[in-house]
Amino acid sequence: MGLFLLFFMGASAQDGHFTEGGKEEFLERLEEVFSISADKRAARDFIEEVETFWLQPELDEVVQNYVMAMSDLLYSKRGRPFPDYQLYLTTVMAFQANQDIQTNFATWHEAMHSLLSQPRYPLRHANQLFQLAQQMLKDRVLYANAALQWTSDAPRFMFSFTDSLYLQVDKGTLTCRTSNDSIMVFDTGGKVNLMSGAWQGESGRITWQQSGLDPQRVYATFGPYKIDMGRNQLRVDSVVFYNKDYFSHALKGHLYHRVMSVRQAENSTFPKFESYEQRYQIEDIQPNFNYEGGFSQHGAKFLGSGTDQHPAEISIFRNDTLFITAKSLYFALRQDQIVSNTTEITMYLDSGNIYHPGLLFKYMAPLNEVHLIRDGEGLSRSPFFNTYHNVSMDTEMIRWRIGDPRIELRMLTGAAENHAFFESISYFREEFFNQLQGMDAIHPLQGLLNCSRYIKTETFTARDYARYLGISENLVRQQIIGLSFHGFVSYNVNTDTLVLRERLKDYLLFRAGNKDYDVIRFKSLTPGTIPNAILDLRNYDMELSGVEAISISDRQNVVFFPKEQRLTLKKDRNFDFDGAIASGMIQLYGNSFRFNYEDFRIDLNIIDSMAMRMETQE
Repeated sequence: MGLFLLFFMGASAQDGHFTEGGKEEFLERLEEVFSISADKRAARDFIEEVETFWLQPELDEVVQNYVMAMSDLLYSKRGRPFPDYQLYLTTVMAFQANQDIQTNFATWHEAMHSLLSQPRYPLRHANQLFQLAQQMLKDRVLYANAALQWTSDAPRFMFSFTDSLYLQVDKGTLTCRTSNDSIMVFDTGGKVNLMSGAWQGESGRITWQQSGLDPQRVYATFGPYKIDMGRNQLRVDSVVFYNKDYFSHALKGHLYHRVMSVRQAENSTFPKFESYEQRYQIEDIQPNFNYEGGFSQHGAKFLGSGTDQHPAEISIFRNDTLFITAKSLYFALRQDQIVSNTTEITMYLDSGNIYHPGLLFKYMAPLNEVHLIRDGEGLSRSPFFNTYHNVSMDTEMIRWRIGDPRIELRMLTGAAENHAFFESISYFREEFFNQLQGMDAIHPLQGLLNCSRYIKTETFTARDYARYLGISENLVRQQIIGLSFHGFVSYNVNTDTLVLRERLKDYLLFRAGNKDYDVIRFKSLTPGTIPNAILDLRNYDMELSGVEAISISDRQNVVFFPKEQRLTLKKDRNFDFDGAIASGMIQLYGNSFRFNYEDFRIDLNIIDSMAMRMETQE
């Protein structure tokens, strides 16, 4: 340090205000600088503090020479008593109090002297580094601004100066603190650029302990990484992730962590891990449940994750046969439940299926139940489409207790009444057709069909359709989403892709009179304890309740009145019921009536009475 001092002093002491008077006159000349301070009491108190430091017998003369040389620089830059001299001198005293004079002071001082020697280097930047050095010596602060602090509990720090002023940090726990919360990186060391806040970490480990998870079972490790310490977040592109509650092996992916204010650990959403691989397969993630897809850990939530092109998928088996597939970008996976929003559902029924493009999926392990819920958000407003019975099903929820041969269709538990509609896929009303067109110059169903013919495919994007029409993409997307609710198109909001459904072409044929349609619609209204419908998985018959009347023909004025408001819906809209049939002025009563949809015929198996209305002169 002595050799450096000779060079250092030679460059600045010849004409220096402080070095000229030597250490004996330093305090006197410092008092002259502070004499201009408006706060005389603060100036006097500070001078007394410096005097105690300056006159202590153990203070190395080399340090005194350093201080005088730097004071000359501050004087040449017209430094102010407060904060310029005060911050510098309190930093020197902090090094002395921290017993860090021998190891770090010379390097730090060389860096500060070199920076301040630059003609255009502003004092305010030096003051920030003075403050940061004090915080480091007192509280182990590596970098700080008005909003946050990055600290380390490492046992050793080393300053270095090359192109910038750096602080080398031994292994320890790196912590970012804000007024709301903190994030931590364990077993990490590295180097921080004190002028920019750029951190280069050597390796590290992040746990999910703040999310309430065991740090020995859920954590991520990684090699070299970088942090902008001016921000309250970090990203690591390559990590090895462990969740030993689900996997015996590690997953590779990327991690994102940031400070968030969370009152309850189970509601936390950070740190976030996303696996690279999106096609992991796990059998029996729950009994009779298989999973395929990627994995994510978002705070307390362990998620099955996918992409727009390859969503995560859960397969549910019944009697060793695939029964339900559920596809989504994310599944929240817990030991007691699986939950997902905007879930595409297919339930397989012999030669048909029940389909929904995006609803709330819930599996509750304690109840051993699957709930498929249309919660009124986004695509969930679409009805279920049933290709076995060939009806759309406007019901709020499908509930299945796994292992039970019956499935309930109803409103959410607790409703005073259950409402549902079951409508033939060939149902047509001209007023609804006209309503769809609104003020548009061309009917949207015809427009979609024309676009499909123009680009020679029935699968295209909303952007393609908007360009074809020459109108706004947002307007087109709103229109397409609305049409998907009525089963005219399938629309994937994640990929912006739509597929024309057969119903769209049928509706245009119905309107043109080129294909037969019907008006079959079952309206179900039941008390809260009685489901609107029960699907029997042994034969796929669906028993509807609360159906007061069914009209099958406007022209022929034929109406069915099921006894006790119950009927059994079979494959392709065939149905059985007891009760009454009204056709014009004749009313028939009996049992085992069967409607055959294909022949559009009613089989009157048992008639026990008949009534005829007669018009009179009166």
